[in-house]
Order: sequence, then structure tokens, then C-alpha cells
Amino acid sequence: MVGNLEPGATASAAQSGMTEWELALAFYVAKRVQSDALPLGSEGEDQALDEYCEAMDYVVLNTPAPDGKALAIKLRLAKERWSNLKIPDDWLDAFIADAERLAQVREA
Repeated sequence: MVGNLEPGATASAAQSGMTEWELALAFYVAKRVQSDALPLGSEGEDQALDEYCEAMDYVVLNTPAPDGKALAIKLRLAKERWSNLKIPDDWLDAFIADAERLAQVREA
């Protein structure tokens, strides 16, 4: 579970009129804005950082990209998060699965 966003948030997304992807991305953006608003070293900064990283993980690992634009967003998140490190295999696997699924949809 990530904050108030749980895996399979499809029901919540349907009620809000948003897709699961849109809901997960909006949740991530909200957590990122909260984290970025806190001054360095302030109380709650570490927790806010952890929460936005968990939300980012959820977007990348648990929410299939519905289109090429969404896949590009995921790749930008990876570039930001892992700029000086090796991108973890589970993240790469998620990107590959999205690309393969989107290619199949396009070919159909």
C-alpha cells in the first residue's frame, strides 16, 4: 500500500472518473509537491521523501503505462531517480512489459 493508494485502485479510479494510471500519477505528483515544499532538515522531510519514492515505485512497478506518453513519463522518473546508479531490474522489466504490450496493441 502506498499512502491512500492501494494496489488495484481501479474502483477508486472509476469513482473519481480517472484511470488507474491517472490516479497513481496524481498521487505521486501530490506526494512529490509535499516533499519538495519542506525545507531541508525540517521535521517530516525524511518521511515525505519516503512517501514520494513509494508513490513513484507504485507508478512505475504497479501501474501499466496506457500509452507511449505514459511510458515516457516512467522513463523520465527512472532517469531522475537512478541518475548515477544502475536502474534496478524490476524497473527495467516494467518498462519492457509496457513497451511490449503497447507494441501489441499498436499491431492489432
